[in-house]
Amino acid sequence: MYRTLKKMLLIGICGALALAGTWHLVNEAFWDGPAVRQVSSSSLKESP
Repeated sequence: MYRTLKKMLLIGICGALALAGTWHLVNEAFWDGPAVRQVSSSSLKESP
């Protein structure tokens, strides 16, 4: 009983870490994209 519970917990933690790492990479790639950079720079120029 405890052994399977421990295994499930370990798999859950590993899965969460993998998901977080993938999300972080996708997020960084998105924010470094040229379109987002253009929008952020143009909106910065507009503000006084």
